[in-house]
Amino acid sequence: MICKLTNPNLYLLEHARVKNSATYCSTTSIESPTISSEPSSSPTNSPSISTQPSSAPSMEIEPLRTLLSNASPRSKSSLFREQSNQYRALYWLYYDTTNYDSYTDEEKIQLWSLGVFYYDTLGHQWYNNSNWLSDTNVTVCDWYGIKCGTSNDNNNVGNNNAEEGVSSEGKVISIDLATNRVRRDISYEITLLTSLQYLGLSYNSLGKLEEWLFSMPSLEVIDLDGNGIQYIPNNIPKKNRLKELYLAENEIWEIPSSIGRLRNLEVLWLWNNDLEGTLPDYLSSLRNLGKCLFLFVVSRSGVPLKLLTAFVSSHTSPFKPSLM
Repeated sequence: MICKLTNPNLYLLEHARVKNSATYCSTTSIESPTISSEPSSSPTNSPSISTQPSSAPSMEIEPLRTLLSNASPRSKSSLFREQSNQYRALYWLYYDTTNYDSYTDEEKIQLWSLGVFYYDTLGHQWYNNSNWLSDTNVTVCDWYGIKCGTSNDNNNVGNNNAEEGVSSEGKVISIDLATNRVRRDISYEITLLTSLQYLGLSYNSLGKLEEWLFSMPSLEVIDLDGNGIQYIPNNIPKKNRLKELYLAENEIWEIPSSIGRLRNLEVLWLWNNDLEGTLPDYLSSLRNLGKCLFLFVVSRSGVPLKLLTAFVSSHTSPFKPSLM
């Protein structure tokens, strides 16, 4: 944006943001060059204007950076590094959203979390990224693959917000980006989506199951079928709400004892991995899994492992109803 001062000899060039009907510009002035009547012996090209983020965003952005640092302390240093995706999402949220001034702090945190996820997983190369990072005539609930809670949503799928009397209206409760060229690691900042119940990223290229996903307060279903995942974390936290874990068609070769901490687990889907031998005894501690739901584990050779327990082909999931 070019801001022209009243003095015709002074010009100002600076990226500006309109907030509260006021335009913020730098006060740095540049004297107009002397105009010579003699032709120039070596004409110069017109100066180029960079569209890259300013190396020193205005102090106006600091309250937002503080808000996000408090929400995610482990992201604090990244919010100051221009090359980081946390910084890119910060810059996008403050400078490039249309409705920034109308967002609550909670909405800003949610948008920033999704922005980091988008940049971290190369969202610009997804097969479908419709409406992502846009808030012009749309809301986050209109972004491709996103589902939000509504005023009629009682969170009966198990969201702990229901127990606390907190509405999930307008909050992201489901991300479904299956077979969408989502790549690289899932960003830690996704844990700020405290109402998220379903994370569906099957048949992409993530390659890793992060242990902190299990500690998300409302997350009940993780679907990472077909992602080249090699192991299940050894440090699954004891406090978790996970009910369904889908890891079929990966490269998992061992079921760690930490799986026993998933006390609410009803579905463990490990078809077509690199598992061999006998299922570990500690799976018997998964009481919900052993009642009437199922554990279906088949080695890559197609031969069922020993101690196969309680396979019920009629099982249906509210998120993934067809398993066979």
